[in-house]
Amino acid sequence: MFLPLLAFTTISLSSPVALNADVEELLARMRTMYSSPTTARLEVSVRQAVEGGFGEYILKFDYAKSNKVRAEVVRNNKVEFSSVSDGSKIAILDANGAAVETKDWDFEAMAQAVPGNLETLSFFDWNRQLSTAEGANMHDNTLTITKDEFWNDKTWMVLEEIAPRSGVIVKYFIEKETSLIWRTLVRSIEGSRLLQDCQVLRMERGIEIDPNRFVVPKS
Repeated sequence: MFLPLLAFTTISLSSPVALNADVEELLARMRTMYSSPTTARLEVSVRQAVEGGFGEYILKFDYAKSNKVRAEVVRNNKVEFSSVSDGSKIAILDANGAAVETKDWDFEAMAQAVPGNLETLSFFDWNRQLSTAEGANMHDNTLTITKDEFWNDKTWMVLEEIAPRSGVIVKYFIEKETSLIWRTLVRSIEGSRLLQDCQVLRMERGIEIDPNRFVVPKS
């Protein structure tokens, strides 16, 4: 896991669990919705457990097909950390926008470079993140569609994921009309400690985004 700006993606176990038809149908709809847009822009409020308490920041996330991503951690209206991908390379940037690390693009490296969860990762990594297939990140974890929950003046479908090897229970608050995630709530299995709460403040899809947002600077 990536600390302190970790994404609580799930980890495969060794023995399979029975497939749930309702869950599989929901995941199929979600994969369709996340793989469809040519661009997306999100603003996400993140509260995350760190040593000694909690860290809070705003994640600004831009995406364009294929695999172009820019993620910025903002505190007090200042960008403290950012990462960018042009679909071929990934760069970690300092507060001034200079590249401090550059690597070849792959799904795992990109997921590690985005300090959020499935509400953002699914736009470029929908096939791995939102699947129980062999080798996918939900494989062998227990997934259940729980009763509707009221949050933020609205009733949401909730997909609950129990990942024993990671030691977490994740609740995805999913908009019924679109099958998109607007909140990802992560707690520990032991003690039910809050580990991460990602809440989407704004989401736009299919908008025009300046291509310069995805330029990887030279080291």
